[in-house]
Amino acid sequence: DKDGNLIVEDLESFLVSSSSSLSSSLSSSLSSSLSTSSTSSQHQSALYTKLKDQCSKSPFPPTSFKEERPKDQWSKPIWVGMFHHSFPDDVHKNIMNSLTSLTAAGKSFYISIKNQLRHCDSKLYETVSCMIGEVPQKKFESKFYSKYIMIVRNPMTFFPSAANVKNAKYHGQIGQTPIEEWREIRDTWIDDMMTAYRDLIIEWKESSYDDGMFLVYEDLMDVNRGPDVIRRIARFVREAGFDTTVEDEDMSCLWYKSVGDERIGQYIKNRYDYNDYVPGFTKEQQEMMMRNLKELMVEVVGDHKELAAILKRYVTEIRDNTIIDRKWNGQAAKKE
Repeated sequence: DKDGNLIVEDLESFLVSSSSSLSSSLSSSLSSSLSTSSTSSQHQSALYTKLKDQCSKSPFPPTSFKEERPKDQWSKPIWVGMFHHSFPDDVHKNIMNSLTSLTAAGKSFYISIKNQLRHCDSKLYETVSCMIGEVPQKKFESKFYSKYIMIVRNPMTFFPSAANVKNAKYHGQIGQTPIEEWREIRDTWIDDMMTAYRDLIIEWKESSYDDGMFLVYEDLMDVNRGPDVIRRIARFVREAGFDTTVEDEDMSCLWYKSVGDERIGQYIKNRYDYNDYVPGFTKEQQEMMMRNLKELMVEVVGDHKELAAILKRYVTEIRDNTIIDRKWNGQAAKKE
């Protein structure tokens, strides 16, 4: 109607079709999730075993590198935007170094070496991509390629994964964060985390850079889709003026060796980073994540139809696969 209600209703229909209500029981939700994915997991396991045999001796990441071009011939590096703690730095480096055979093609904005490297600007080694957890300041604009890669991940798995990474990095946590501590982190910070998630996507959208590629974390980790994600990255890297040195038939092994055997096997098993438990959310938190993603889709659909489709997919996954959990009990988790 004239107030725009029809648009919202159409979007609701597009995003979330009617379905049976989710069980509020954590155990029954987990059982349902596992049963619907078992066939897919078996198929991926077979492909994974095949790749493991084929790629065991493939030269990725490379141990020898091509000679660096003179610095005045270097191309402008590509920003790789990501949510803080959402993507393994070593995977980014492995992919870019392997695609280009350059010594240090993939770098982190936050790593510095005195008199040699700062903010991905190296005096010695050409930078292909610079991974960053924020929209860069204006002063960097002239030094970087006009299009960016954005790594996106479903908040249902990203939020607990980020909590694990931060606990390991800053508090010495070994293995998965204990479940009651996860509940405390989740119930304390989830609103802020969701706001930061939305804000970063909008800030990139409104920046002076154009979107070049949305790298879907779940696709990169998938045995079927992962090699094609690498092919897309390779095309984008060439568009930005860099040479790639890998033949198409080697992309599957480059993917396998760059992501790593342990990560791939873990993702096939749980579609998550750890084995102790699959992190859950309260029903209210599930609905909040879905609502925010739908609102975010309204904001981006005009300019970023690919991103809107990714967000639609995330809404469906959250609707169908969230483990419905109880609230934190209000007591500090015991540290072992």
